[in-house]
Amino acid sequence: MTRFDLLVLLFLAVSAGIGWFRGGIREAVTLAAIGAGFVAINLFAGPVTDAVPGVLRKLIAIAGLFLAGDLLVSIFGAVLVRKYFGRDPTRNDKIAGGLFGLVRGWVLAAFVLFTVQVYHEGTELPPMIAKSLFAPALDGTAQSLIRKGDVSFTELSKPDFWTISPISEFSGT
Repeated sequence: MTRFDLLVLLFLAVSAGIGWFRGGIREAVTLAAIGAGFVAINLFAGPVTDAVPGVLRKLIAIAGLFLAGDLLVSIFGAVLVRKYFGRDPTRNDKIAGGLFGLVRGWVLAAFVLFTVQVYHEGTELPPMIAKSLFAPALDGTAQSLIRKGDVSFTELSKPDFWTISPISEFSGT
């Protein structure tokens, strides 16, 4: 077991604890908010990034799109949850929250692994990741969640994002 494996276990424990505390319904709203952030990026990244020059400004614009979609659904969801489910989660809701938290922790660890893989693209991974027990399963998760073959970190320097947007597959542009 490497330090990376211990980090993954820490992610899982902390995320499950937060999920237990918040409850399953609130965790589901958080998941929907994260999804809305990615939908906002997929729908609007092309025109927004065309309007700004430079890689850093494009990254900031993409982060802003994500935060706008995430915040909109988070606020709306929080109002609905408080109105219909109250302030305090029930015991079953806490159990569901813990399970949602485990999933969120696993996805977070997969994104950490993906980030390290992108950073070390073309070179060997650090030994603590190369020898990790969790790395193969996390890599499979990251492969499922991210279209690695279609979008790479180096494509952020492209002048426009239409070519890497999922919408371009359907519109033919």
